[in-house]
Parts: sequence; structure tokens; C-alpha cells
Amino acid sequence: MNQTNHVIAPAETIPDYARVALVPIANPETAADLLHVAAALAHPSEGKVIALVVSLGDVESQAQSVEQLEPIIQEIREEGTTIELKAETATSVSRGILDAIRQTGADLVILGLKQHRRGQVEMGTVVESVLKTATCDVLIYRRGTHEVRFDKVIVPIDTDTQSKVAARMGIRLAARYKTPIEVIHTQASHRSQFEGLAIIEQTIADLPGHQFVKRSVVNGVDPVASILARVQEDDLLIVGFNKRSDFERHIFGDVAWGVLEKAPSTVIMVSRAVGKETTLNRNLRRFFNWLHPVLTQVEQDDIIEMSRRNASFTIDYLMLILVSAALATLGLLLNSVAVIIGAMLVAPLMSPLVAMSVTLTVGRIWIAQRAFTSLVIGVLMAVLMAFVLGLLLPIPLPTSEMLARGAPTLLDAAVAFASGVVGAYATARKDIPAALAGVAIAAALMPPICTIGLGLAFGEINLAFGATLLFLTNIISIIGAGILVFVWLGMRLKRYDVWRQIAAIILLILVAIPVAIELFILTQQNNTQNIIRRELSDGLSPEAELVSVEFIQQNPVRVIATIRTEGDISQEKVNTLQDQIASELGEAVQLELVVMQVIRLRVDPEKPEFTPEPEVTDTPAP
Repeated sequence: MNQTNHVIAPAETIPDYARVALVPIANPETAADLLHVAAALAHPSEGKVIALVVSLGDVESQAQSVEQLEPIIQEIREEGTTIELKAETATSVSRGILDAIRQTGADLVILGLKQHRRGQVEMGTVVESVLKTATCDVLIYRRGTHEVRFDKVIVPIDTDTQSKVAARMGIRLAARYKTPIEVIHTQASHRSQFEGLAIIEQTIADLPGHQFVKRSVVNGVDPVASILARVQEDDLLIVGFNKRSDFERHIFGDVAWGVLEKAPSTVIMVSRAVGKETTLNRNLRRFFNWLHPVLTQVEQDDIIEMSRRNASFTIDYLMLILVSAALATLGLLLNSVAVIIGAMLVAPLMSPLVAMSVTLTVGRIWIAQRAFTSLVIGVLMAVLMAFVLGLLLPIPLPTSEMLARGAPTLLDAAVAFASGVVGAYATARKDIPAALAGVAIAAALMPPICTIGLGLAFGEINLAFGATLLFLTNIISIIGAGILVFVWLGMRLKRYDVWRQIAAIILLILVAIPVAIELFILTQQNNTQNIIRRELSDGLSPEAELVSVEFIQQNPVRVIATIRTEGDISQEKVNTLQDQIASELGEAVQLELVVMQVIRLRVDPEKPEFTPEPEVTDTPAP
């Protein structure tokens, strides 16, 4: 190991023991080794070891693994360690481990590798995913060719914090296994032994138990070969490491991973993610980690591939668009909520929207363009379907369901945003697909599109404009919410085409600004109308019925209200209502009342009903 200028963390910042040590068990043969290491690293009085079995849905296999682990767990429990067995069902092994880390608040996870075959150690996607994503310390255990009966603990160290973490762990395990411990520092041949010893002292001098540690300095050209020359098959080798990808290790090299691949002994590699914490900080960290389920790289790649498929315009997509548009149009014409909900469930428009959110997040602009094209074609086909049905099946007046889609407010934007959040989260978390049906109903993408076509067919331009505004509000809110969710889940920009991604997001913002302004204006108008309705309803007599209210924003505000009543309304009453509305609105108002007189035919219950007398007709005799 060459000398580098690193700042070593003081000993008090290195955690003494793990409060919760999580041990995923894939192979029952190595379970005892892993669990004994976890027991040695767990806090003697407050620590807990959790043996985790992750199943992909095979209940029988999970039960068999649990049965095999019970005797081992009972043995460790009898040694005085608090240990429990946890079974988790997940969509992937790495997802099950990461979810267990969040749920249990683990500050150490111990991962086992397969039986050693010299020079052929493969991390596998599970270990790689957990290494990159875990928010706690990670320990990798690779068993050697012999049983766990160590003659010596060897810890290679350098001038970095990871070396100090490894040294502290080595001291603790040496005491557990009652074996001697040696720390070694490798350096270039031209450096003196005193320089190497000084580095060792700088690293371990403040660690508890350092007086029992043997110090050795090895001069050589190849650090890995120098370390391996000191290691026997019955030794335990502990090295600290940094989290790097396979590509980074191949390009830049890594002593720890080189030792892991070639050492004949059992190897433990430890990476520090969590320093020494107070109880409050530990609880806060666990809480925020629980709220932050970061996706693994494999899961991110799966989501991107799924988005690529969902972005394509296919015959299935076209058929679902046409069927859902027909159902939504008929539901709007019939004023049937049930039929409209059925159309929402069939509509496939959430797929390209979520695909756009994913690909804009990671910078796959060509997939976002494909999804946008599919969305535009689907919308045009749905509008055309609604327009044709509107011409073939005309109705005298727009139904209430149509009118509800023609006057959007900021509340509709909030509903769409929430739908986008749930839709993106359910897409990323494959174990909750049932939520997607509710998202389809809440998002309500197809009814506004069909209202646009019906509005054009009936010549109701204002209705079509309002429905267009509602649809734009929905898609912008859903895409924006999806981007935020995927960023929160750990997806980040990949450097494919940064400038196009920036341009796409700027375009989305530019479209959102006028939509937001128009929504704000419509919301203000809706609030004004509600105030006018409330004041009129409160001020009129109980027998008077408020039929409709219109207002024109001018100076003064012109309010036209239509009222159905049996009695008369005096001019004084009109003046009072006008003053009350002006007071609530804070501006001058000109009130016009259109009174529809109601005349009811009263029936006296005491007066007998009129019964016509029967007519008598002479019938000639035969």
C-alpha cells in the first residue's frame, strides 16, 4: 500500500459495535460462520443479530431454509447473543435485503460470498446492488478453504479511515476468536521501515486494545502480492474497502478486491457508511432511511427497459385507446359515472406519461420523444372518436359530467400530482401493482380528452377549451410528480444527451407556466362564483330557489342571478343582497335578478273530487 495523504477519522468516530446486524442467508452451510461474525460485532448488551431469509415467492423453499437455520440460531442464542429470524418476500433478493435494512434500522449488513475458487470471485448483482445502495456499513465475508478455526488475524492498513475501521474490527474479532492479531503496511522498496511503522501508529494508536497488536512493514512493488505473502490458509484477513463498481476496480485497481480474489484464507471486507452516533442521530438516520427506499441499479435498469417498451406505439395501445375513448364518450353522453370509471381503467395513457418521467429523469431523451409521440397519437385518436360519436349521437345540452371537465381548478392539478406520485411509486415498487388501478381512476385522463371532442362536435368551444386545459394540467402534473418520485428513489441523470434533457425540461416548464396562470384565473373565478352563490342563498327566503349565477368581471362586477320563487322580491332586498356581495368580494357589484314566478295549483283536501255522471244511451231492441 502506497502512502497517501488522507485524514484519518479519530477513534471515537468509529462505531464500537453494531446495534442491529443484519445477515442475509442464501446458503445454510455458511450461515454459522456469518452469524458468529455478526454476534462478535453486535453490542454485548444492546445489540441484536437478525438472520434474514429472502424469498421470491417460493413458500416451500422459504420454509425449508427457516427450518435449517433454527438449530444454528438456537446455538448462538444459547451463547448469550440476542438473535431473531426474519423471513422476507420480495421481487428480488437485493430489494428484500435493502427493504429489511430500512425496516430494521440495521447499521451493519453482512453479505456472504460463494465458496472460494482462487482468482474467480464474482460479486454478483445482489452484492453489487447492496454495496452501491445500502445506507449502513457493509461487511463482505468470503470463506476460505478451511473451517473457521483461525490461527491469526491479519489486517492490511493504510492512511485512510477504512483501514482504521478494519483494524478496530480485527482487534475485536481477534479477542472473540482468541487469536493473535497483526497489522501490516505495504510500501515502496525505497521507503524506510520507520516510515511504515509511523503510519501504523498514526492509524491504530488511539484504538482500544492496540497494545496487543503486532506491527509489520512489508516493502514491495505489488501491494497485493506483498500482503498475500504473509497470509496462510488458516488466517483471517480483514481489509477495509471503498464502494466501487466493477468497471472502476478494473480501470483504477483496488488492493482490497485484489486480495479478495487471490487470498487462500477467509477474507472479511468492511466498508464504513455510518460513523459513531448518538441515540438521537441513530434514530433519525433510521427514520429517514425508512422513508427513502433507494432503487438498486438493477431495478433502475428494469424500469428504464419497461419505459422503453411502454413508450412504443403498438396495436394493443391503439385498441385500448379506441375502446376507452368510446366508453368515456358514451359515459359522458349518458351522464353515467360507472361507464366513465370503466373507461378510466381501460385507458393506457399512464404508460407513456410514466415513461416520459423516467426517461427525462435519467436523460434518455430518445425514449421520451417516442413516448411523447405515442401520447400525441393516442390523444388525437381519442378526440376523433369522441367527435364522431358526438356527431352521430347529439344531445340537446351538455351533461353535468361534461360540464365538470370544462371548468378545471387548482384542485384538479393537486389530484393529478398525487396520481403521478402514486403512479411513479407503484411502477418503481413492483410489489404494489394493485395501486395502479386506483391511479388510473384518480388521474382521469380519458374523460377530458373525450370532452374536447364532444365540445367541438356540439359547437361548445368554451367547454372544449376548459377540457383541454384540464388535460394539459393532468399530464404536466403527472410528469412533474413522476420526475420528483424517481429522483427521490435514487434515479439520476446519465450523461447521454444532457442538453436535450435540459431543453425538454425547459419546454415542459414553459408549457406549464401559461397552464398554471389560466388555472389560477379559473380558480379565482370559481371562488368568486361560490361566494356569490353563498350570499344569495343565505339572503333569499327559504321558498326561493337559486337556479343559476353568472358574473362578468368588469367595473363594477356584473352579477346575473336567476331565481325561481312564488313570492315577490323587493328592490330593497335586491339592494341588500348587492351590498352583501360587494362586501364579500371587496369591490363594487351590480346585481341583476331574473325572477321566474312560480304558480302552484292548490288542492283543497276537504272538497270532494268531481265525478262525472254516466251517460245513458238508448239501445234499439233487436
